[in-house]
Amino acid sequence: MSISRFLPEGVASEVARGDEAAEAAERHACLLLVDIRGFSALIQSRPSHEVIGDLMVFRRFVHEAVSRHNGIFDKYLGNGVLAVFLCGTPERLAAQAFEAACDPAPIGYLEEPRGRTIRCSRHYDTHCGFALAGVFYDGERAEFTALGPAMNALPRMERRSKEANIGVVMSKRFLCLLPPSIRTLIDTRPVERRPGDEQLPDIL
Repeated sequence: MSISRFLPEGVASEVARGDEAAEAAERHACLLLVDIRGFSALIQSRPSHEVIGDLMVFRRFVHEAVSRHNGIFDKYLGNGVLAVFLCGTPERLAAQAFEAACDPAPIGYLEEPRGRTIRCSRHYDTHCGFALAGVFYDGERAEFTALGPAMNALPRMERRSKEANIGVVMSKRFLCLLPPSIRTLIDTRPVERRPGDEQLPDIL
C-alpha cells in the first residue's frame, strides 16, 4: 500500500527517504478540525446503522477535501476529522487549510453513491503555530502526527465556539496569515474572552 495514499507528496517523500528525514521535528503547522454539530441528537433520532453510514460518508468527503488541498489527515476525533497542513510557507499553509474548509465537497448536502442525500451541520476550527510533527514510532506502531500547544488549543477553541454557537472559528493568528484577498471576504467578530480562557488563543 502506497504511503502517498495517506500523506501529500512532499511529506510522503520525506518519510520514504528514511528515519532521519521522517524524524519528528518542529515545523510551522496550520490545523483544521471539522466536526458535525448536533451529533448526539442525530444518534438519538435515527437508527444506529444510518448514523454510522452517514458518519463514514462525512469522513470520506472531508478526507478527500483535505487531500485535494495538500493537507494531511491526522486522526478521527469522535465525529470530527483533524487535518494538518505542513508543506509550504505559513501563508500558503493557511490558504490551503482555508480552501479545504471551503471545499464544496463537505459543504451542504453530501450525496452517497446510492443517491441518498445527507444534511450535515458542520463546524470548523482553524489555528496555526509551531508543532512537533513527523513520524512517532514506539517500537510497536508508527504514526504521523503533530503535537504541541497549537494542537492542544484546538479542543479549547471547539468547546468555546460551541458555547458561543459559532459555526466557523479561526484564531486571530491564523487569520493574519491569510492573503488580503481572502481576509476581506470574511465577516469576523471576536469571541469575548472570559475567566478560564487564559490558554485560549484570540478567536474570531
